[in-house]
Amino acid sequence: MQFDFQRIHIVGGPGSGKSTFARSLGKKLGAPVYDLDTIAFQGKDFLERPVEQRLADAHAIAIQPRWITEGIFVGWIDELLRAADVILWLDTLPWQQAAWRILLRFARNGLREVLRQRGRNKFFRFGDYRRNLGQLRDVLISSRAYYHDSVPPVNGDIRNITRAETAAYLADYMSKVIHFQTHQEVESFIANLNSRNSQEQEFAHSLSV
Repeated sequence: MQFDFQRIHIVGGPGSGKSTFARSLGKKLGAPVYDLDTIAFQGKDFLERPVEQRLADAHAIAIQPRWITEGIFVGWIDELLRAADVILWLDTLPWQQAAWRILLRFARNGLREVLRQRGRNKFFRFGDYRRNLGQLRDVLISSRAYYHDSVPPVNGDIRNITRAETAAYLADYMSKVIHFQTHQEVESFIANLNSRNSQEQEFAHSLSV
């Protein structure tokens, strides 16, 4: 398997492990990692950013020599898909497992936010708590829609993406798509990558001796 990838795009449903996978690859390869949620949305309410801004930011990433991007999105990320050396599709989980991951992530983030607060703010930030619970509800609804290929009733925004839509969109790029359908395939990919890195380090050491 080839591993001389300089530009990597990771796609998958909510809770599929895209962010963790991207950070792991970024650390191993020494490449910058971009969470496309930060390009797609803005503010505490995660409002959709204008498409012109999203396209401009995607272009700014695509022209760089090395990068790793991750996100659920299709459509406005075309330039990233064209520029990517490889597209890694995480498609290993049923919705129930993905939803559990989402719940755990929200719980961890919520606890960290509470611990950052001082005094009365720990207990009386009802507006923030209500907003966060609303976002959790919307993510769970849209994630179920992704895995069950149904249209979610969440404001008609760019989170309304299904697995079938992802598969159809990737059809034009299948020559460079690695479709992970089991966790074992992901682990094998990482193990091979670790082996390659070890060989490169041994070779570099031999040259320096």
